Amino acid sequence: MSRMLWLPLALVLLLAGCGGEKGEMSGRVQEARVEDGNLVCIGLHDYETGGDTIFYLTEDTDVISWTDDPDEAGFLGGDVSETRVNVEYSVRSGVYAAQRITVYGRMRQTGSITLSDGTEVGIWADGGDNSYRLSDGTELLREEPTVGPWDIYGGGRVFKSLPYDVRRTVAVWYREQGTLYDVEEELERIWATEGVDAGERHYLVNQETDLTAASPRVLYFQTSVMIPFFSGEEGGPAIEQYEQNAAFDRETGEKLDIWFLFAVPEEEARAALVDRMADGDSVLRMEMQAALRPEYITFHSDRLDITFPRGTLPSQEHSAGWGLDYQELDGLLQPWAIPVEPEQER
Repeated sequence: MSRMLWLPLALVLLLAGCGGEKGEMSGRVQEARVEDGNLVCIGLHDYETGGDTIFYLTEDTDVISWTDDPDEAGFLGGDVSETRVNVEYSVRSGVYAAQRITVYGRMRQTGSITLSDGTEVGIWADGGDNSYRLSDGTELLREEPTVGPWDIYGGGRVFKSLPYDVRRTVAVWYREQGTLYDVEEELERIWATEGVDAGERHYLVNQETDLTAASPRVLYFQTSVMIPFFSGEEGGPAIEQYEQNAAFDRETGEKLDIWFLFAVPEEEARAALVDRMADGDSVLRMEMQAALRPEYITFHSDRLDITFPRGTLPSQEHSAGWGLDYQELDGLLQPWAIPVEPEQER
């Protein structure tokens, strides 16, 4: 990190009282200045932009800590190293004055991973995230907490209305499934592609599970995974997202075979879906027949989507998806498997 410029406190207090633009920033405290046992300012590394900013404390700065390490008194006394904070601030003439600082906790190393070339990567707990770092502090990858199905967003009301045993059975299945990505594989890819420059790219992985639809007898879930995608073009990595879908019995929570939801045998259902998507393209039809997997099928309240991940269809450069109205699938699906519109759940 480049050396930060500390300003005289009297100048900061003068500028802080002049109003100015307001904003908010979250990040990790990397530097600090303490005078006479009191915290004067902090150097914050912004998680979103990767930039570094100095925030000055004034007599009006409010500090709230959600942890005992450090608590408010400890933070104001200068015990700030590697703490994760959110700062609400005002800025005038390039000087950032902290109005409120919320302290979430301190980063702690919980383990390490050794890459294939012997490079050691530390695993640091950072709030709810895991930060994978080199010994010099360079972050190669940030892993956000897995979301769902207990805390799913769009389908939360329907899911939470179900009996506890049903919800628990679904949640246990997803817990046992675990993450659909491999952190060590992602670290190897990042290190081989970017090396120490990865610290400038802000690589991220996460996984979220949400309820996409529900029928009188079936619950439909989708797990979305985001990982870095290396295009080879300038400007850093893109984000690649892929999905995996599953269906569960609404009465028991047991996982169902997707093909059980169709009113015709599996081979006939596969052929019918491919015919509707290929629309006469013989090459695409052949590729789809070979690539189609049940977890590519997403049930929504108004349609059925089928998405082929990048690389599964040789004729397609990127991932490719098709949407089919349930009217187009008349006679293919069991009537009880067709999702109910959300307003009908009320």
